[in-house]
Amino acid sequence: MPEGNDKRVNEGGLQKELREKVEAGEKEDIWGVIKKAIQELTCLRIKTIVIDGAEKEVISTEIDLLQADRRNEINRKFLAAYTN
Repeated sequence: MPEGNDKRVNEGGLQKELREKVEAGEKEDIWGVIKKAIQELTCLRIKTIVIDGAEKEVISTEIDLLQADRRNEINRKFLAAYTN
């Protein structure tokens, strides 16, 4: 890592945990974090959030990359826009 002001934007929990273990030199614990990360690689989560005034509308999709299963959640307002 370069010296200086290295700002990490949107660092995920596992990324932060891995960085802390590497910096502390805890080699055994690093493998535990890597194992957790591999388990999370099997699921792709996509979330679209639209904020209109005080309301938040969400479309979310989860895809299990190993099983090819897919789950969608769509806000009723999005559905209404396509059915009218």
